Amino acid sequence: MADIERRRTLDQDVFSGFWTPLLDWDADTLAAWSRRMTSLPPDVPYLSLHGTDPGGDYADWLADRIPAAVAEQAPKRTHYPHLAQPEWFVSRVHEFFSLDRS
Repeated sequence: MADIERRRTLDQDVFSGFWTPLLDWDADTLAAWSRRMTSLPPDVPYLSLHGTDPGGDYADWLADRIPAAVAEQAPKRTHYPHLAQPEWFVSRVHEFFSLDRS
């Protein structure tokens, strides 16, 4: 838990790097970037694990862009599911990538 608490301190470079496109780009540029980042062949497995609820329409939005995508929320709400719930996180990754998709 101390590691999680330490990570609550904001790193300005990380913050700026993440939010600058959302705050500075116009809607068309942001939409084009989003389409490029999510342009995967339809059979590519994609697991989207979230520690907090990404929003009611996120799973549909993601499936529209990446048909094979699976979006899940951690059992306990946290910004760091890989740290706060490592057993759950690792088991989901192993389970997802061990599925026979043939």
